[in-house]
Amino acid sequence: LALIFALLIPAGFIYIRDLLNDRIKDRGDLERQTRIPVLGIVGVSKSEETLVVIDKPESQIAEAFRSLRTNLQFFSVEKKSKIVLITSSISAEGKSFCAANLAAIIAHSGKKVLLVGGDMRKPKKSSEFNLDHENGLSNYLSGNASLEVITQKAKQIQFLDIILSGPKPPNPSELIENNLMRKFIETVQQVYDYIIIDSPPIGI
Repeated sequence: LALIFALLIPAGFIYIRDLLNDRIKDRGDLERQTRIPVLGIVGVSKSEETLVVIDKPESQIAEAFRSLRTNLQFFSVEKKSKIVLITSSISAEGKSFCAANLAAIIAHSGKKVLLVGGDMRKPKKSSEFNLDHENGLSNYLSGNASLEVITQKAKQIQFLDIILSGPKPPNPSELIENNLMRKFIETVQQVYDYIIIDSPPIGI
């Protein structure tokens, strides 16, 4: 009896704890709870470098982004230009990190890539690319700058262009909803193979 209880009590505790756990533990949790295909798993980066695919190309995270790049190529095969929007539930979950590294690894394969800073509520200075932050998407959508003015080339990565979010506007939602945003997407689709959009958290 003592041996049985010694096994049942911790087993019951583990079972109850597992029932109450609402965190995603592995790929299987995602595949059981949703029909959305899982294209890849990117772990937490402990490196101080933001562009790990360039600074540490042999690392596990760089390899994870390569796998993600390969799997993305199988989606919308018939489309010449692919748009990838990166978001998450709340801030500080790694959206900008994933967007920058995904854009860099795709451009590294010879595809023309445009990385767009779409979070105009909380514009982020792109320190990893050392770019001018005065003009960006908000300037274009408000009619104060042309597409040529806001588009910058990544100095260390060939085939990668970047459009930062620009100065913080008082009405980011209205800017995104206007016709210039549609025109912007239609125009860049004619030029680039991939458009990677770093968006605000979906909760916002």
